[in-house]
Amino acid sequence: MNQHNKRIYVKNLLFEGWATVTYYFYGELLPYEITLDEGDEDGHKFFRVSKDDIVDMTSSSLLPEEEKIIEPEQLTLF
Repeated sequence: MNQHNKRIYVKNLLFEGWATVTYYFYGELLPYEITLDEGDEDGHKFFRVSKDDIVDMTSSSLLPEEEKIIEPEQLTLF
């Protein structure tokens, strides 16, 4: 099972709101890449967050054995 499309509520000093998990990068400081439902004050919708920023999950918890590992060769930078 992967992390894609998991619904979460995130809150930190910069933004707060409901989001969808886009990717999980194993071993990173901010492993969860999310898309906010509504952009922040400047209209930004894409962020990277840590598990500490996740306040609520609407589906099962994100367990280590469910982590989606993104290999470096799968990343596209631009």
